[in-house]
Amino acid sequence: MATKIQSDQIQNLQQLDAVVAGPNDAKQLFVIDGQSHSDLDVSYQDNITLSNNEIFAALLGLGLKNEQFVRAIATALFTKTTVDYPGRAPAQPAATGAACKIVAVDADCDDESGQVEVRIEAQVTEAVQIRFEL
Repeated sequence: MATKIQSDQIQNLQQLDAVVAGPNDAKQLFVIDGQSHSDLDVSYQDNITLSNNEIFAALLGLGLKNEQFVRAIATALFTKTTVDYPGRAPAQPAATGAACKIVAVDADCDDESGQVEVRIEAQVTEAVQIRFEL
């Protein structure tokens, strides 16, 4: 089940409308941009690498009819990452790291609203790595 991002949770929402001569007789191009602050946390326990995947979904743009919709393309990126290791000693011999990645991004027309539904799957992993030099 995806975590729904409501329109009022999107900051700096911008929409550009351009007249084009596109594929399949497309006459308008909509470019929508914005960002949402969502939390995706992971904890580390007992020398086990933990991972957390989450799917976020948002409805964006105008309500279009199916015949008006040609295609949607979406991109996503992390705008802020925070790594916090409470209770860890600075002289701990193991180097600890965290990895964040966008697993998948998809955009398509939502049949009910006519808006574009953007779905973003993100993953955060914390891993312990032993480093040594010879």
